[in-house]
Amino acid sequence: MRLFNIITRQKLLLGLFSIILIQNITAQSPTSPAQGFNLFVNSGASFYSSDAEGPIALGGDLTIGGNYSVSAHNNFVYQLNKTNIGLLVGGKVNYNAGNNFQVLNNGYVIIGNQNGSKVWYTDQNNAASPIRITPNTNYNGSPLISLSTSASALGVSATVNPVFQASPINFSSAFSTMQTTSSSFSTAKDNAVIYNSPNQNAVAISHSNITANSQIYITALATGTTFLNIAGSDLNNIQGITFNGQKPDATHLLVVNINAPGTFTWNSFNTGGISGTNASYILYNFYNTTSLAISGNNAIEGTIFAPFANITKASNNSNIEGQVIAQSYIQTAGGELHSYNFTSTVSLPISIPAVSSSNFVFNSVDINSITTSWTIGNGTNRVVVASTSPITAFSSSASLLSTVAIPNAVYGKGAALGGGYVVYNGTGRSVTITGLSAFTKYYFAVVEYNVLAPNNATLSSYLLNNTTTLIDTDRDGVADLYDAYPYDAKRAFDNYYPSAGYGTYLFEDNWPGTGDYDFNDLVIGYRYNTITNAANQVVELKATLVANASGASFQNAFGFQLDGLSPQLVTSVVGTDTKAASWLSLSTNGTEAKQTYANVIVVDNVSRVLPTSNGNPIVNTILGATYVKPDTINVTITFAEGKVSPSDIAINPYLIINQNRARELHMANKAPTNAANPSYFGANDDKSIPTSGIYYVNINNLPWALDVPAAIPYPIEGVNVTAAYLNLSNWAQSSGTKFTDWYIDNSSNRNTANIYKR
Repeated sequence: MRLFNIITRQKLLLGLFSIILIQNITAQSPTSPAQGFNLFVNSGASFYSSDAEGPIALGGDLTIGGNYSVSAHNNFVYQLNKTNIGLLVGGKVNYNAGNNFQVLNNGYVIIGNQNGSKVWYTDQNNAASPIRITPNTNYNGSPLISLSTSASALGVSATVNPVFQASPINFSSAFSTMQTTSSSFSTAKDNAVIYNSPNQNAVAISHSNITANSQIYITALATGTTFLNIAGSDLNNIQGITFNGQKPDATHLLVVNINAPGTFTWNSFNTGGISGTNASYILYNFYNTTSLAISGNNAIEGTIFAPFANITKASNNSNIEGQVIAQSYIQTAGGELHSYNFTSTVSLPISIPAVSSSNFVFNSVDINSITTSWTIGNGTNRVVVASTSPITAFSSSASLLSTVAIPNAVYGKGAALGGGYVVYNGTGRSVTITGLSAFTKYYFAVVEYNVLAPNNATLSSYLLNNTTTLIDTDRDGVADLYDAYPYDAKRAFDNYYPSAGYGTYLFEDNWPGTGDYDFNDLVIGYRYNTITNAANQVVELKATLVANASGASFQNAFGFQLDGLSPQLVTSVVGTDTKAASWLSLSTNGTEAKQTYANVIVVDNVSRVLPTSNGNPIVNTILGATYVKPDTINVTITFAEGKVSPSDIAINPYLIINQNRARELHMANKAPTNAANPSYFGANDDKSIPTSGIYYVNINNLPWALDVPAAIPYPIEGVNVTAAYLNLSNWAQSSGTKFTDWYIDNSSNRNTANIYKR
């Protein structure tokens, strides 16, 4: 029998109410995760001709298919160890064709996977020539990657900031952020007005009704961000766009949201009236395109923001005036990448969540922790704030930015917000807050918000609630509500077996012979309480043992072994009834001496605790005989502090037959103590095979002792137990797999005529 600690805690529900708060927050640049690279792709890129004015970064492989150059205009932003990076390759280099891939203006190269490449920090004569990277050990091999300066000038070597090293940029994280931004931008309200002519009588054109070869005009851009939301088919109907009023600049941004799901070919159009500088403030957002082909004959003025798409530039030989952000990039056509990066922040006309959180409850409340949950509204995210003071409103300058409102479920560790601390910020519906003080009132608020770009949000209604943590009088870490010993720091939990009522031990003392097999030679009711502390370590084992009957002519003793538990872990045993029997030797802690495991002899002579007035040793098993009140023995075993776990308590009860210490009777297949004489095994009707772990059973697998986890009656004197409990044999012969309810009171299980009644 093993005893375990199970604690059930109730669910506490409290009321709630809401207050309305609306808040706009400024965004960062949507391309900031690209860290200033002219081309930034998540996987690989292939180049067959032309150049990029700025540096490029690839999360995957670089394929060289022709002559190409990068960093032509010294537009470096990203540095590693104070060195400007012109080319960053997260994977390997594939040398397919061409002669020279140049990294200009003293830019440096990082490559994640060497894969046969060789870096020449000096030339074949060991001179400090410009660095080369070749596909083999030939210094003049091609195609090659050539830098414009030497290793000594850059302060690098094979061991100091080497070319071959793992990518310092987490491309997966960067693209996850930009994909969220791209999707969020697509939900912005369209506020662009376009016309069919530049004159005063021009007619505004519906964005969804642009005819083929249309020339459209934007006469003025509003201050802030103008969003033009357009389908891919309508975008390709545009022959040209002219800005004949306010042009894109740092305070007048244009974001074109293009709805072109899946595969899309973009026929580039002419953009009149703007220069390359204006292109820095235009962003084309392909938010649901996965394969984008750039076609047409015109230059593209603005950044191509396509974080979900693989881009191919195979037929357009014009320039791209801006950044390119994509999953992959293949350029077989001409045209340059000009480094007019989109670095501006975007202010969105964003929506307020229409449905706020509701049903904000406390699922569990403890001394130092509270678990809350709520029903989510229709915001993209939600934040939970906790405070020891009432929360009346969030500050007008409060922010739900991911970089500011950083949550921490340990109270006081999260960002300050709304007069409290952020304990949760995410998309879920529950949080467990720890680090709280006992018997303290805490106030909570949960608010929905929409994120339409990184660090850009609006708040919905928010819900308020409060509760008080539980008191812990003895300060053992267990709340009084759950502590069975609230004034005792060394004890916390009662763990009863059986959980209710008593179990029953029944013994037949004729072992190893069958005898009358009536299982009433000793009948003991039992209930154990394993008392544990706050750390779930066992402090005490309290055994309540009730001697109900003794149908034996022998003077039997009863005890139990704690299997596997050293006697040294027991500090004391109190309450046994042994009267200093001559055959019994006890250690100072009350356990039996010279035993490998802790043994407790509960009573050395059952006849003494169940006496009869006429001296008859048969007690409470003969119908009509004088009934003797059962005797209760309460034994308390105390253990060394912090040394015993609940799983260490394994009780192995046994009978010592006629006070012969060597003749022990245990439950079926329970090993004896080391005081038992093994010569009894195999004698008479016993068919034990100790080497196979088989003990105390006969040839039919029937035992001489039973442990029933319920209070049951026993057979009358001289009646075979199988005539009282009709399915006992079936249960035993199935090794306990069938008829597991053999002891339950019903007509198919019991013959009541053969069962003792008082």
